[in-house]
This record gives sequence, structure tokens and C-alpha cells, in this order.
Amino acid sequence: SLSLSVIFSFKSFTEFNFSILISWTAAKGIFDNQSLLLYLACIFWTLGYDTIYAYEDKEDDKKIGVKSLAIYLEQNIKFWISLFYLCFISVFSFLAILNNINSIFYIFHL
Repeated sequence: SLSLSVIFSFKSFTEFNFSILISWTAAKGIFDNQSLLLYLACIFWTLGYDTIYAYEDKEDDKKIGVKSLAIYLEQNIKFWISLFYLCFISVFSFLAILNNINSIFYIFHL
């Protein structure tokens, strides 16, 4: 059942995050490593929000036997969610540096 949970989570990653690769390529006219970094950043962002969302239903999920990342990480949930978002901010900021984004970006980004 954990494998089904991972597959379902992967499905939600690919639905939203795959569009990142397409959009980046359309906007820049090239598929490059930076698009993969943005894809990775968005996976961390998705892990963060999806875990928070799943945590809200964890008691009901336990009752009916649904497995989720929130249940698996329940003992250290704050640590993991913080780590997911820290990874997102780190990779996203690195992309901003690579693309010479104006410093005003960091005020609104954080």
C-alpha cells in the first residue's frame, strides 16, 4: 500500500510539475538544466504543501487504512515540512542567481 501512496503522490507531482518543464522550454526556447532545477524546486514545494494537506486528514486516513507521507513522517512532521520548503527556497534562489534576477525578487520571494 505504501507503493500505491507513492504512485499517487508521484501522479500529483507530474500533473503540476511536468507543466513547469513545458512552460520553461516554451518561454526560453530551449530545454536546459535550469528547467530541471526548477522542476526539482517545484517537487520540493509540492512535497511541502501535499504533506500539510495530507496531515489534516491523517486521523481519518488511519481509520480507513490509507497510507500517506504525512502518516509516514508523523513523528517529525515539522522538521520534514521545513526541510521540503528550505530545499525549495534554496533551489529557487539558486535559479534566481543563475538568471541575474533583480534583488527586489528576494524581498517578495521570502
